[in-house]
Amino acid sequence: MKLIRTFVLHKFPTHIKVSDKRKAKVVDGVLKNPSTAGKPKYQKLNFQGLYSGNIHPHTRSKLVAKMHRYINIQIRNHLPIKIDPEKPLVLRGKMYVPKNYGKVSVRGGVLTWKPPKASYEEEWDVLNASVFWIKAFEDSISRPEEDKNDVIIREAIIPDDSARFLSGTGEMRRRYIDDLADRKIIFELYEDDLE
Repeated sequence: MKLIRTFVLHKFPTHIKVSDKRKAKVVDGVLKNPSTAGKPKYQKLNFQGLYSGNIHPHTRSKLVAKMHRYINIQIRNHLPIKIDPEKPLVLRGKMYVPKNYGKVSVRGGVLTWKPPKASYEEEWDVLNASVFWIKAFEDSISRPEEDKNDVIIREAIIPDDSARFLSGTGEMRRRYIDDLADRKIIFELYEDDLE
């Protein structure tokens, strides 16, 4: 397959702030959540929560909107791709993360992570960590980026994310790095060889 375009999402967010203050839970006059009441709430970008139904639709909508905003900033300088209808594109990705990426968390509004011990064995699922990103990326490249006044900042990079233009998608491979600060996702669009 012929490589058409490469996109790099540097220091992608691992969590998204979904509220500025958590509500206090008081039962019989006793505060039941003293460590979290009044503090911001962050949601980890992990498909498992959506798949299991644990992410509220309103929260999901916030996550997706913030992901699109981040992706649009990262791909703003990319021009549209002319696609031959006989040669649709294939999307592939690589997620550069530490071996213990599943242990990354946000505490008190601060991203926390410690390098893994040499004996650490992976416990996280590549699909759960990446499927949100794959879908948000497909949506972002297939729509123009507009400002608040509906002025187009960037044209759509591909005409649509349907099977007519993307004949293959969803592949994400993990690549290990030593430091979470160096995390990135690389998406590559290839011309399908239609074997």
